[in-house]
Amino acid sequence: MLDSVVNLAHSAVSTIATGVEPAFGPAATAAAIVLFTVAVRLLISPLSWAQIRGARVSPLAGCLPALVQAPFFFLMYRLFTKPGDLLDATLAGVPLGHHLTDGLSLSAVLVYAVLLALLTALARLSARRMREAPVAAAPSPEVERMQEQMRRLMVLLPYGTLAVAAFVPLAAGLYLVTTTAWTALEQGVLRRYR
Repeated sequence: MLDSVVNLAHSAVSTIATGVEPAFGPAATAAAIVLFTVAVRLLISPLSWAQIRGARVSPLAGCLPALVQAPFFFLMYRLFTKPGDLLDATLAGVPLGHHLTDGLSLSAVLVYAVLLALLTALARLSARRMREAPVAAAPSPEVERMQEQMRRLMVLLPYGTLAVAAFVPLAAGLYLVTTTAWTALEQGVLRRYR
C-alpha cells in the first residue's frame, strides 16, 4: 500500500515538474519538489497548528498532532529517497539523487553550501524561538530542573536537520529546507495572531 501512495505522490511531482518546466527549465523537478512539499504542508496545516497550540500548553500536548503528521513526513521522505527518475533530474547540474558524501564537484559545493546555509539559518531561528518561549511555572525545583534540561535538548534538535542533510539525497534536502521553512513560517504566524 505504501508503494502505491508513493507512486501517486511521484506522479503528482512529475506532473508539477512538467507544468513548471517552461519557467524553471532543468530545475523543474527541484521546483516541483518544493511546490509539492508546500502543497502537502498546506493540507496538513490544521494538524500543525494544533501541534503548535498544544505545545504552548505543554511540550507533550503537541505530541498527538505531531504523531498524526508522521505518516505524511515518512511518505515525503520515502518519495525523495526512492531511486528513480525524480532523483535523475538536476539542480544547477547536481543530480537530485546526489548525496553530500558522494563527492563534491564545484557545482555540488555551491548547491550544498546554499542548502546547508539555509538549514543553519532555519535551525538558529527555531532554536532562538525555543529559548525565548515562555515556560510554565514548575511545581517543584526538581520539575524546574527537568524542564530546563528538556529545553536545552530541544534547542539543539533543530540542528539535527544539518546532519540528516549530509546523508540523504539532494531531493530530500530540498524537502527538508522547504518543510523547515514552512514550519518556521507557521510558528511566526501563530505567534503573531495568538
